[in-house]
Amino acid sequence: MNTQLRRIGGSLILGSLLELMLFFPIVLGAYVLKPPGTTELALVCLLLLAVYWIGYGLNAWFKFVHPFPKILLSLILAAACGIPLLGVTAGSIVLMAIAVFFVYRGSKLPGLPLGARLTSQDFIVGVFLYFVGSLVDAVNGTFDGYRALYLLAGMAALFISLYLTNRNMVGRETLSGAASPTVEPSVRRNNRIFVGIAIGVAVLISLAFQQQHLIGQAWHAFADWLTGLFSGGGGQQEPPPAQDMTPPTSMLPPAEESKKLPAWANYIMYGIVALFALVILFLIGRRLNRLPGWLDELRRKFAGLFQRDHAATARGYVDEVERIKKTERSLRQRFGRSKEDRLKWKDLTDNETRIRYLYRRWVGNAVKKGFPHQPHLTPREIQAELSAKGLETVPGAASDALLQQYQQVRYAGGKLSDEQVQALAVKLGQIKP
Repeated sequence: MNTQLRRIGGSLILGSLLELMLFFPIVLGAYVLKPPGTTELALVCLLLLAVYWIGYGLNAWFKFVHPFPKILLSLILAAACGIPLLGVTAGSIVLMAIAVFFVYRGSKLPGLPLGARLTSQDFIVGVFLYFVGSLVDAVNGTFDGYRALYLLAGMAALFISLYLTNRNMVGRETLSGAASPTVEPSVRRNNRIFVGIAIGVAVLISLAFQQQHLIGQAWHAFADWLTGLFSGGGGQQEPPPAQDMTPPTSMLPPAEESKKLPAWANYIMYGIVALFALVILFLIGRRLNRLPGWLDELRRKFAGLFQRDHAATARGYVDEVERIKKTERSLRQRFGRSKEDRLKWKDLTDNETRIRYLYRRWVGNAVKKGFPHQPHLTPREIQAELSAKGLETVPGAASDALLQQYQQVRYAGGKLSDEQVQALAVKLGQIKP
């Protein structure tokens, strides 16, 4: 029991530290832009880790399944911890919102291994947050006082993301069909080499601006040495009086200006940000046509949290009628034609299928005029409802002939000749006489 508790505790601490590292740009940005009073950054991180652990323990105790009580628990716990410690200010409210996120993350998957709790998508989101934060810092210097900490956390997050994601992906690969994955040693070795090279290149790219700054300082020092050497100051000479000292003119920019990004680097970063914005807009546009369906689904799920479903029993005669589709849920399907293959009259091969097609078309036309289709009604009852509501789409004689032949074929097992079906189709307007 003690061994299992130690294993769970170690996995919980490691998982909480990894999640704090992945989402550290959000925490640091909120702390810099909206500081919660005089609280130190280390105390803020400890508070977030504490609420993560508490959320994990409470959900492991209560064992909630639906996310709604988890979110409610996160709100209550974040308010209970944040208001007494930080008060009610703009910075504390922002920090409590982040604490709600950490409580929810901690209560999301209790008892599961770390590989199941942190997926590849989480690592991708974390690295992307560091990338966005570096762009923001390059433009307006948001993290000036914490740049070294941000750089170390970003490199650690990048290394851990590549390592764990690669290990999980390789660990799932198998060709033997055994219970445990089997991977050739050469594949593992080559994969480690490739990931090591990728990590090295990524770290070099991350340190590109720091390397540019160091190289600029070294070049200025070397240029100053050359200037002093060729100006006749090769040996050790006493410095001239202070009033006569004039710095040598140099065509190179001063060392202080190397901290600023050149114009071409700004253009490249603006282009990258614009490209990401276009990609995000494209993805949003692709999913925008599903918005009505998502809203309907959200309404049903929200109603299901507070309402109780009552079982409804079908009464009366239930006919075996193919379901007639209601209004589609996407914008494209609402305002455009459906791309599904529709059954056509010319493709029907037997009279029974043709009669069923005519019957479905008759009911479908009534539904388009506002008739609420009820599958438990018999064909004659549907005809009576249409007559009572004035929704008939064909003459009464044609509908009587249709229902008579439909019931004869569908329920009595009768046969119809081609002439009878053709005459009925002409009456219903399916084909021209």
